Amino acid sequence: MDNCSTTLKEFVILGFSCSEELQSLLFVLFLAIYVVTFAGNFTIIFITTADAHLESPMYFFIRNLSVLEIFYITVTQPLILSNLLGRKHVLFTGCLIQLYIFISLAATECFLLALMAYDRYSAICRPLLYRMVMTSHSCTRLVLSVWLGGFLAPTVQVILISKLSFCGHNEINYFVCDVAPLLKLACSDTSANEIVAFSMASFVTLGSLVCVSISYVCIVAQIIRIPSTLGKRRAFSTCASHLTVTGVYFGTVVAMYVRPTSQYSLETDRIAALLYMIVTPLFNPLIYSFRNKEVKDALSKTILKIREHMR
Repeated sequence: MDNCSTTLKEFVILGFSCSEELQSLLFVLFLAIYVVTFAGNFTIIFITTADAHLESPMYFFIRNLSVLEIFYITVTQPLILSNLLGRKHVLFTGCLIQLYIFISLAATECFLLALMAYDRYSAICRPLLYRMVMTSHSCTRLVLSVWLGGFLAPTVQVILISKLSFCGHNEINYFVCDVAPLLKLACSDTSANEIVAFSMASFVTLGSLVCVSISYVCIVAQIIRIPSTLGKRRAFSTCASHLTVTGVYFGTVVAMYVRPTSQYSLETDRIAALLYMIVTPLFNPLIYSFRNKEVKDALSKTILKIREHMR
């Protein structure tokens, strides 16, 4: 077994099985998506940092979400683009590093979305205590805890994968290095990996989803008691964007990871993977911020200032 693991130096990521012409079109498409996603999230970071009116906890968390999305696409999409250019080989160590960062960022996003739901709960259900609870200092500590928890979550899983034996067959039928495709290639016992993978995914994903669900049940109950129609509309519009992002993200992640690894269907999961690796980071800034009146006003002011400086 040990000899098997030492002979394997790299994996071959198969990626897309299509003609060269289609791969060229996909490369242009994914490159455009990467640039737009990066620009959109960077714009959110810049606006929420530069505009004094966007210094509330909600925008602090949105800024962190945009930072996370930039890291997320930088870990996954360059590998997909490189694969489309024919560079399909990745070193074993590089695969493990990419896997660790990839899972860490996914776990961090779960925790961050749960924290953002709690922020909305505090703002709507406990408005008098909101400023006292969600201070700048407490928000910073909460976000640091989210990032730390996210990067601690996959540690055991990645260590266990690094100790597996891989015998000969090294082709990963996927876009990136992920847990299920790697476990399918292993020639040693993966039962411990499967238990840890299922347990971690269930704790991180379902735990965060429960927090989000409880927060929004309380929020809806509170909104129903608001007497004015305008007040209800404003409260619902504030939370609608977060619910959209949360629903899409948790829906795909739960469908892919909260099940035994042996039941994974790589062909089906490839579609879901593209959804949360590429589509979700692209639409997050659009759904979460650019449809927000305060953000649109801040963006308009920023554009006007830039035009004035260019004259």
